[in-house]
Amino acid sequence: MSILLSCYKMLWQLGKIGLGRRKTILKNSAENRKKLAGTAYKGFIEDQNHYSPLQYGVRSFAYSGCGIAAAYNALLALGYVDGIDKLPDIIEKFEKKGSVCFGRFGTWPPAAEDLFKELGLKFQSTTKPSEMERLADKSEVLLFTFLNDKNNPLKQMHTICITKQNGRFLAHNSHGRLEAYKDFESLVRYVGDGERKAGGLYLIGVRG
Repeated sequence: MSILLSCYKMLWQLGKIGLGRRKTILKNSAENRKKLAGTAYKGFIEDQNHYSPLQYGVRSFAYSGCGIAAAYNALLALGYVDGIDKLPDIIEKFEKKGSVCFGRFGTWPPAAEDLFKELGLKFQSTTKPSEMERLADKSEVLLFTFLNDKNNPLKQMHTICITKQNGRFLAHNSHGRLEAYKDFESLVRYVGDGERKAGGLYLIGVRG
């Protein structure tokens, strides 16, 4: 595991301690359900900024919810959710176990694995860039966490869901839209803040 991920893990563990977390989680859940009431959208989340009214811990979903959007998109692709009205349930799960500093710094990448385990899904994960392309090729759905600029960690990280269609890799919620790539190598080359800027941190491959 990289030094950066190790530090991020420490923040995740420390962030589990905090007064009022349960109360905030219950409040967020109720408000998020209310805000999505009557919404019939059944597709993928392609731009998390469209859901800025939703809360994730002490931050907005638009600011730090990319990991949750990726998990939601993966479950949608695998047939485990059928619409955006299920999003508050997923947010609540991550607030309890996956948020880093209660959403201030997004989501601990391996947290999605607990969700997949609950559903009995088969998956593999890696932090080694040399193993990522092989894992990507053999998986049905992927969650990919990367640095937007591997030379400048201050530009933060992003997590996306990747599905496949007709041999192409579809990156959901990448640059606020759906993007299609011929292979995983091409995807990694362009998903960051400029060509060859992205730095892979964590990849989860789900076989369904």
